[in-house]
Amino acid sequence: MKVGRNEPCPCGSGKKYKHCCLAKEEAESPEELAWRRVRRAIDGLASALLRTANARFGPTALDEAWEEFNLWEADEPFDYETPYLQVFMPWFLYHWLPEPEETEVPVEAHGEVAARVHLRTAGKRLDPLAARYIEAALGVPFSFHEVLACTPGRSIRLRDVLIGTEAEVMEASASKHVEAGDLLYAKVVPIEGIAMLEGCSPVALPPVAKPEILAAREKRALSHAFPRRGVRRGPRRRALLPLGQGAHRRRARRPGERHRQPRGPLSRTPRLARTRCREPVPCRA
Repeated sequence: MKVGRNEPCPCGSGKKYKHCCLAKEEAESPEELAWRRVRRAIDGLASALLRTANARFGPTALDEAWEEFNLWEADEPFDYETPYLQVFMPWFLYHWLPEPEETEVPVEAHGEVAARVHLRTAGKRLDPLAARYIEAALGVPFSFHEVLACTPGRSIRLRDVLIGTEAEVMEASASKHVEAGDLLYAKVVPIEGIAMLEGCSPVALPPVAKPEILAAREKRALSHAFPRRGVRRGPRRRALLPLGQGAHRRRARRPGERHRQPRGPLSRTPRLARTRCREPVPCRA
């Protein structure tokens, strides 16, 4: 939505737009202007998607998703104060669907993720740019990304370790805490000619973790080329399961408990996110 010159500035300063951010924006690059347009359009979107998720899935959904995020080894129920919120919440909103056999979510809500439901039901109330952002975010999975270059306070150049694509990500906060060679587990959304971080692991992995990620990729490719006999490969396998905080541990199954196979090609390597890390990587401060 275009802001008029004499309207209050969207930054909240109380000044007119022409006396505040307009001059700054006119001096900014096309990429920075696109970033500002997208940020304005998706302001409050995560909260709206969460309301849709709660209405669609019911009160137990967050705890069920949190259990799966941790490969069913969570010691505590979901807490909004978790340091993994910035990777868990985008996965929950854009990727999570309940387990049909073990869920309290109504059957009619099993077929669509929360973001897709919001896109369908919000209709004309949804900003067109926000709608395009949701579509773009629905089309990309979480993946491991190598930092190729970094401009602190502005952007990060990333290469997807799994498929080799590169993107210049506009990200003010995370760009201050990473350096070339680091690895980020993130969801990179292409939109309006730029790329944005929708979700990112709370820690950066050092370069020594890359061989293990590549080994997991090769193992996954080999398992697809030569599937084991008798293994059922249903249509609802997740592209990537985010890195849960307790997923490197394994516990014995309780009596009568059904075996739950972690879904996703890298679901057995999340311990990478807890090792050899320097400091938290905030996104969208």
